[in-house]
Amino acid sequence: MYGDVALVSAPGDNSDTGSVYLLSYSDTKWVQQHHLFASDGVSSDFFGSAVALSADGSTVLVGAPKNFVHSIGFVYFFTKTGSNWSFVNKFTAASLSNDFFGKVVALSANGHLAMIGQDFVSYMFTRSDSTWVQTVAIYPSLGFSFGSAVALSATGNTALVGAYAEGTGGEVSIFISSDFSLPSPVYTSITFSSSDVAVNDSFGNSVALSGDGKTALVGAPGKAS
Repeated sequence: MYGDVALVSAPGDNSDTGSVYLLSYSDTKWVQQHHLFASDGVSSDFFGSAVALSADGSTVLVGAPKNFVHSIGFVYFFTKTGSNWSFVNKFTAASLSNDFFGKVVALSANGHLAMIGQDFVSYMFTRSDSTWVQTVAIYPSLGFSFGSAVALSATGNTALVGAYAEGTGGEVSIFISSDFSLPSPVYTSITFSSSDVAVNDSFGNSVALSGDGKTALVGAPGKAS
């Protein structure tokens, strides 16, 4: 959500085909403006499992992690012109696999850099006109849950990736680069956890970053009160 525009996903809509509602705030209430869906969607695609919106509200990414044969997964790209929303294209990782690509998505403020998470790996994509090009695949030492949650700073130079099932009770990795849009960007990384993390905390199940990338929120839904 940015300002007076919000995305609300409904991945279980129409026998799990999925859809996304776009709302705008007007006169003290939220009003539905558009209903986004995949024109090629089929049952169990779970379109809307993840959504991301650019800061100006003109670019939307929607994950459909079970789209296509063997749950390869795709991300759908929509743009706004005037008051109309249009589907542009959809994309997936260069190496197709059964890893639910698009289960989580994040977008930079200008809508030109995206991070897409799936099991085992997270990908960075940069936008060139209407095409999204994969620049790097990040495979740290963490296991299968790496990529279960992702977040980007406003510039896209700082990325946060959750791995809720790693370590004692979950871990998070932060990646910093001067330019993730480069074909082979150089980046530094740090992996951390909570000082009081315990088994089954699922630290890193969800993550969020401030615009400047200097403040992070990390969810641990299994943490005892």
